[in-house]
Amino acid sequence: MALELTIFFFADDAFLFVRKKQSKVEEFVKMLTAFERMYGQSINLEKSMVYFSPTNPASQRANLSNLLKMRVVTNLDGYLGLPISIGKRKFATFKSILDRTTMKINSWSKKLLSYEGKEIFIKSILQFIPIYAFSVFFIPNYVLKELQSLIGRVWWKEKTRIESITKAARILYEGFGWNVKRGSRISIWSDKWGFEGLSGDLICLNRREVQEEKACDLLNKEKNGWNEKSVYEIYGDNMGDQIYKIPILHNSPNDSRI
Repeated sequence: MALELTIFFFADDAFLFVRKKQSKVEEFVKMLTAFERMYGQSINLEKSMVYFSPTNPASQRANLSNLLKMRVVTNLDGYLGLPISIGKRKFATFKSILDRTTMKINSWSKKLLSYEGKEIFIKSILQFIPIYAFSVFFIPNYVLKELQSLIGRVWWKEKTRIESITKAARILYEGFGWNVKRGSRISIWSDKWGFEGLSGDLICLNRREVQEEKACDLLNKEKNGWNEKSVYEIYGDNMGDQIYKIPILHNSPNDSRI
C-alpha cells in the first residue's frame, strides 16, 4: 500500500503530514532518502522539526522522533502572521489581530484626522489587517465583535470628545454673568447680571407680583436709565442702590457675557 502523504508547500518551507504509525514513518524516512539520491540534495535535519498530536503518548513520540532524527517541538511557528494549528483557546489564537489593530490605532491616535481621513484610515489600514485571516479561518464571533468595537471607537471618538467639550462649555457659559447694555437678553429671574452678579434670588417680591421679566423692563421710558420705582420695589433699598449705579448707555450694543 502506498504511503499516504499530505504536502503543503510555502515560500521557504514544506509541511508534510504522516500518520503516526511506525510503519508509515519508516516509509516516510525511505522516501526522504530516495529524494536525496534522486536530486542530489540533502535535507537539513538540524533545521527540520516534528510536531506530534497532543494525543500521542510520550513513548511513541520518543520512538518516532528517533526514526526521523528531527527535534520535537510542542507548537509550530505561524505563517504570514497566522497560526498553523488552532487549539480550543481560539481567542488567544487570534489575539494577535486585535493587538496589531490596537497598536495601529494608538500610533495614529495623536494625529488629528478629519472624518474623510478616518474613513481612509479604517478602510485602507485597520480593515486590511485581518483580511488574510478572514480568507483562511472562520473567526469566532467574539473576536469579530471586539474588532468591530475597536474600529467603531476610532470613528466615534472625536464626536464623543466634541460633545464633552460642548457640554463643559455649556456649564461654564451658564456660570458667566451679563454685562448690561440694552437688557433685552437678560432674564432677571434666571441670569446673573451687573457688577454683583444679581440673580432671581435677590428679588424681594413673589414672582406673581412682578410683571417684569427682562432687565430692559426695569429701564425708564427713554431707555437711558433705570425706572427707580420698579427697581426699588422689586429689589429693596440696598440692592436698588447697587442697581441704580449700573450705567445704561443709550443706543449701546446688545448685552454681552462677562
